[in-house]
Amino acid sequence: MSLNQSKFREIVYHFLFARPDSTDEVELLVKSLMHFHKTTKKNVLDAFSRYEKILSQVGKIDEAIQKTSKEYDAERITKAEKVAIELCAYEMLYDAEIPEKVAIAEAIRLTKKYGSKEGAGYVNAIMDTLYHQREAVS
Repeated sequence: MSLNQSKFREIVYHFLFARPDSTDEVELLVKSLMHFHKTTKKNVLDAFSRYEKILSQVGKIDEAIQKTSKEYDAERITKAEKVAIELCAYEMLYDAEIPEKVAIAEAIRLTKKYGSKEGAGYVNAIMDTLYHQREAVS
């Protein structure tokens, strides 16, 4: 069963939000996500693999976001916003196959769905700034 990119990204988002830290938690979350998204174990495990790649870069991603978010206290970022930003920043900085504008649009969509419209505006501002800073460096 093929999974569209938006649904795949949403599963990755759920892993990032939950941050399972034991094999038992991962197994339980895999089963829950299979049921919730009505998809196969393979699709969920592929999303888990992407989640692990993102986690390996979270320190660098958080550093980039700190530099971008000078006007907003990072401690006030909601978890829904932070997870969307991490996912989008990973796609922008480390995944050449995903266009930056698509990554930003998906971060906004996920924040609206799991956070708030106000949070989506903040995510958009942060990711747009990161996008332009990245262009200036390239």
